[in-house]
Amino acid sequence: MNKLSYHPRSSELRLHFREIVNGFKLNDALCANDESLNVSVQELHVIELLGDLGPQMMRELSEHLFVAVNTVTNLVDHLERKQLAERIRSTEDRRVIHVKLTDQGKQLYDAITAIHFQFCSKMLGSLNEDEQDILMVLMRKIARSASKRPAVSSVEQLEG
Repeated sequence: MNKLSYHPRSSELRLHFREIVNGFKLNDALCANDESLNVSVQELHVIELLGDLGPQMMRELSEHLFVAVNTVTNLVDHLERKQLAERIRSTEDRRVIHVKLTDQGKQLYDAITAIHFQFCSKMLGSLNEDEQDILMVLMRKIARSASKRPAVSSVEQLEG
């Protein structure tokens, strides 16, 4: 069995990021459980992506969400029925269809991001301004590193 080497603080970093990710997941779950919003967590993620990135093709949404295209199709169908998103056919190539938020979808996106910004503000509130600046520099570095190809592309490589 091939043993991977780890940075000594990998375990601690993993736990801290898990806590942060779980905080965002909790916010998403609270939004999804709010009957006035009437969206599932997966639909919420589509709304967030469309709000963050603008109109996207189904394939692009699928790649960002790490789900199959037919799953995204179902999610977009639900969002269209709720009048939160709409499909727009390209004028240059009729085969290309983009999904975009409706005005109602944009309002929901604004409400969701406001909740996330409150959560981020709470985390940043525990730091002074210098510490916040340092954190932002470090988070940019970590994010750039994380967006590169993973160190391991399959479980088999771990066992390899």
